[in-house]
Parts: sequence; C-alpha cells; structure tokens
Amino acid sequence: GAKGWSLNFEARDASGFLPLANADVSGGAAQLAFNGTGGLAGSVKITAAKLADKATPLRFNPITGTGELDLADGVWRGRFAAATPTGISLGTATIFHTMATSQGSSHVEAPLLFAEGKLQPENLSPLLAALRQSAGRADFKGDFTWGPGGLAGHTGTLAVRDFSFLTPLGKARGVETDLVLTSLLPPATAPGQTVKIARIDWTLPLTALELRFGFSTTALAVDALQVGIADGRVALAPFRLNPSAPGAISSTATITGFSLEPLIAASNLSGKASLLGKLSGTIPFIAGSDGFRITKGKLTSDGPGRLSLGRS
Repeated sequence: GAKGWSLNFEARDASGFLPLANADVSGGAAQLAFNGTGGLAGSVKITAAKLADKATPLRFNPITGTGELDLADGVWRGRFAAATPTGISLGTATIFHTMATSQGSSHVEAPLLFAEGKLQPENLSPLLAALRQSAGRADFKGDFTWGPGGLAGHTGTLAVRDFSFLTPLGKARGVETDLVLTSLLPPATAPGQTVKIARIDWTLPLTALELRFGFSTTALAVDALQVGIADGRVALAPFRLNPSAPGAISSTATITGFSLEPLIAASNLSGKASLLGKLSGTIPFIAGSDGFRITKGKLTSDGPGRLSLGRS
C-alpha cells in the first residue's frame, strides 16, 4: 500500500543449525510479523523449539525454549525462556544483535533448584551424572558476545548454596561455592576457586572440607585440599592433572591430631577394645591406574595413649 507493506505468517516444524552454539534446532513453531514502513521492522514470537547439542562428547541435554524477538532500526532485541523437555523451568536469556555489524550479546540467568524426584544435575548434562540424589540451589549467570568471526566471549559465575549430593563415600552436605568461569564453551575457571563441604557421611565422617583449585580442559590444578577426620585434620600438598588424560597423582598428605578412638569404634572391634591416642605425620603417595603407593610415610604419636581390651 501507499504507506508501505506488511507481512504476517506462521512457521511450523522449523529446523536449522546454530554454528555459534554447535547445536541443532528442531520442532520450531513461530508467529512472524514484519513491515516495511520507514525501514524494516517486525517481531518473531517463538511458541516452541528444541535445542540439541552437536558436540562430542555431549555438553548438555536437549532443552526447549519459547520467547520473542523484536527488530527495529536494524537491531534485534529479545528474551527467551528455557525448560527441560518435561517442563521444568531452567532460566532466561536476553539477546541483543546489531545487523549492520553482525555483533551481539546474550545474558543468561538460571536460578536452579534441585530436589530428589524433580530437577537433577544429570537432567542438564551427562557431564554431571555423578551428582546423584542432589538437593539445593545453584544460581548461574553467563554472558556471551559474538561478531562477524563467530563467538568472541563467554564467561559466567556459578553460586551454589546449601547443596547436597551422593558421593562414593556417602552423602555430601552443605556444599557452597562461588565460581568465576573464564570460559563456558568449554568450561574453565579462574585460578584459586574455593569449594566448601560441611560434612560427608562416611564411616569416619569428613567435616569442614575445603578445596582451592583452578580448572580447564587441559589442567586441574589443586592448590589446597584439607578436611577434618577423626578429630584431626588432613591436608594435601598441591598437585595437577590433565582431566582428559588423568595419569598418576603425586602429592603428600599431612596429618595432624588423628584420633585412634573413632577409628576403633567404627571397626569390628567396637565394644571389644578401645584405643585412645592421637597421631600426626606425613604420607607421600602416588595414585594412578596401577593403584595407590605410599613412599617413606611417617606417623608418630602426639603423646602417650591407652589401650583397653575386653575380658573376652
């Protein structure tokens, strides 16, 4: 018409490949409205879409999304909501993209609440399958930028509060951390990150565990690891390993004030014998595919002790 043109249409079962994310989109449904009055403008309302990872190994499980994009003055602005295929909300992403320069950015916020029988880390990524029977809160915030050459930046933060999950030793409780992620694809942290665990329910409970580390796809650098056990403390000397080819770990455990009483109480000698006393020392070790080896370990008593045996 004299005032320009307009176009309204609907897309069904749309599919495509997103090279920036290395992911496939399928099952897309959207309502689109554009007009050419005084410059191209319009909106895209996405009512259904499924995003699936194409990387090997998989970084994330399929997610669904809905949202809306608006185009005005050559700039796209939009907001999307993501969910699991079963409908559990995962978070939102806001998008800004300038057509003239092919530059844009996206801010992602994902306040995640985990509970047994509901959302679990393994629902998000096969890389998190080890975090079984999880409960607690994790707040993720990420920022992506791109340009004509592709993805330019991807950083974020992850705050975990009052988190628990099942470990091979027992239930880990009171997990807290604030991670600074210098890369999201693939994941990497800044050095000196800290994770604290209030308690792990082992035969001899582990308490006040604190880990300081840095992580990338090529190196896991553990700067410090200390934990309370049997009324004492165990601290590991710094060590490094390659996550893709772990190899052997070489470190030294420094033991301070390890009490023998809870060790005997947790064994089959409980009720038959008791042993009071504390040990301290150092245990250099190498752990690898061929087993666990101690070299020149030394433990000494902190003072006199007491051994009691039942008459039987």
